[in-house]
Amino acid sequence: MEKVKVKLFFTLIITLLLGICVLCAIRGIGSAKLILKGNEYSKLIQVATKYEGQPYKFGGNSPSTGFDCSGMVQYCYLQIGIKLSRTAQTQYDQSIKVSANKAKPGDLVFFKDTYKCPDYITHVGIYVGNNKMYQAGSSGIGYIDLTNLYYKKHLVGFGRIKR
Repeated sequence: MEKVKVKLFFTLIITLLLGICVLCAIRGIGSAKLILKGNEYSKLIQVATKYEGQPYKFGGNSPSTGFDCSGMVQYCYLQIGIKLSRTAQTQYDQSIKVSANKAKPGDLVFFKDTYKCPDYITHVGIYVGNNKMYQAGSSGIGYIDLTNLYYKKHLVGFGRIKR
């Protein structure tokens, strides 16, 4: 009888702990380390806006070569100490997906089918809030409105960078 009580007690404790873990995951508790800290977002945008108005350069990933979308994102994040992979697809793979209503400034915004490419994700930008993002796109580097029909059509979703 005593062994049955001990087994039941431990089963109850394990079930309770698993329930707490699930609840924390649903509510996002413990994921604060994934969001940009302190003034990192300000620094990120400060770096990015230095290049506003410059032309898009396919394959570019530095101020000396110019920037494509993922090159700009990678470079800007590196300037605040966060290393990202090089392509929009691999940045998507590297991120934790978040819903649009949970997106925070500094999260990434991902798109598909913006040009012919074997990758599912073909474009990325930095979410700045209020349905806007900062990007290196065909019209150059700058802000765009995510409610624009073109971007709505190609939107895949938002991702938060793992630290």
